[in-house]
Amino acid sequence: MNEILFIYSGMLKHKDGYILKPIEKAACGEREINFYKDLQCATDPVSVELKKFVPKYLGNTTLQINGKGKTFFKSVRLLFFFLPFFDSTLLP
Repeated sequence: MNEILFIYSGMLKHKDGYILKPIEKAACGEREINFYKDLQCATDPVSVELKKFVPKYLGNTTLQINGKGKTFFKSVRLLFFFLPFFDSTLLP
């Protein structure tokens, strides 16, 4: 896992700049992923406006942690949205 730069509240930051958010519960995680997938291709005015405030979904990835596969949601600058006090100049 030497490609991970830091961990904050269960979220990881990859050296390539994207954020990895753990998918905790299968049903909730699937709903969250479907929301982001649907939003990416939505064209209605409300969804188009909402896209401006929602991190871009980049797919899922699985990492081995303590010998177990853990699935993560890949996103761009996710911490910026959840941590208003976070110094965004630290992001690529």
